[in-house]
Amino acid sequence: MKYDVVVVGGGAAGFFAAINIKKRKPNAQVLIIEKTNKLLSKVRISGGGRCNVTHHCLNPFELTKYYPRGQKFLKSIFSQFAVLETIAWFKSEGIELKTESDNRMFPVSNTSETIVNCLLDLANKLDIQILSQTEILNINYQSNEISLELNNLEILKTTYLLCGSGGVNVQNKISYLKSLDLNWIPSVPSLFTFNIPNHPLLELSGVSIPNGKIKVVGDKSVFEGPILITHWGLSGPAILKSSAWLARKLSERNYNFDILVSWTQSDAEESFKQKLYDSINGNNQKKIVNENFLGLPSRLWTLILEMAKISEDKICSELSNYEKNKLIELIIKMPLNVSGKTTFKEEFVTAGGLDLKEVNHLDFSSKKYPRIYFCGEVLDIDGVTGGFNFQAAWSTAYISAVGISKAL
Repeated sequence: MKYDVVVVGGGAAGFFAAINIKKRKPNAQVLIIEKTNKLLSKVRISGGGRCNVTHHCLNPFELTKYYPRGQKFLKSIFSQFAVLETIAWFKSEGIELKTESDNRMFPVSNTSETIVNCLLDLANKLDIQILSQTEILNINYQSNEISLELNNLEILKTTYLLCGSGGVNVQNKISYLKSLDLNWIPSVPSLFTFNIPNHPLLELSGVSIPNGKIKVVGDKSVFEGPILITHWGLSGPAILKSSAWLARKLSERNYNFDILVSWTQSDAEESFKQKLYDSINGNNQKKIVNENFLGLPSRLWTLILEMAKISEDKICSELSNYEKNKLIELIIKMPLNVSGKTTFKEEFVTAGGLDLKEVNHLDFSSKKYPRIYFCGEVLDIDGVTGGFNFQAAWSTAYISAVGISKAL
């Protein structure tokens, strides 16, 4: 069996690339091979089942700043296909996207099935063949064709191979490429939540604050955004951003480290201290439990008082300087020990993948093996939460599709 293009990976990048190849080369024989029985699984569950298609950041240069790895490489890619092009592409297929208050973009239908059905229907309409539950065991690269040995012992031949098989356990997932001389950056988890076992905060599961700060002790970076308390620890954009940017450092610490949490994005410590003093002094006869001057969730404020060993019935005027300073510490730099992480299997994102030095930046073809192309998370590119990883998938898939189409 001979194909013009075999695409490895039945996810967002694989489907998007295959579709754009067929749109340009309708007569090309294109096949998608997926190792599992699940097609577009991440698309289905992204954004709580609504599919966070992209992020409303229309400036390609600004867009690159949301990627801990691959920033420099993405500059030229996003200048060709970025958010505006993604919006236009889906609109041409009858799918309107909407922007939410945090700038995440979803289909107007509010369901990921809209995106899944669009890609599946297009693949069917364009006569793209799909083999699921099929694994490539070995590859034989030659100058004029590529032979693929499958797990059913069948041999496929293709002119071009596009690897878009994702980033989970990269070393195992693309073991069929092991015979090729390619440099892989070891994969570590990205976008995970922090576990803080046996801490009183866990009793506040479900409580969130809109503006907080996270600092990992020993690192100068500070990450801002909403923070969510869960039954296992801390989550939310501020946490996920820190896990993305510090993915390798936290892996090296075996996910055991200390953090400082600020439950407000207030200014420097001295100005915050003055604000607390002014609030307390202006309400001397009120109980401290009722002087929640930041408007924190009441359960969180009560817990902070408990951690500071301050009675809820204590009058503001009775607070000692020590108690005031303890309050300040627990509000703007609460010390917590993180022991372990939680990742969501279906939404797993990795830092690592194929070394970007291995591919041509114009079309994602391999420098050493010109008939092999790469796209999506298999590359050493990953973004923070908010639609950025899907945008990288659409963009790299599109550019690689254009490159293969030209080669064909």
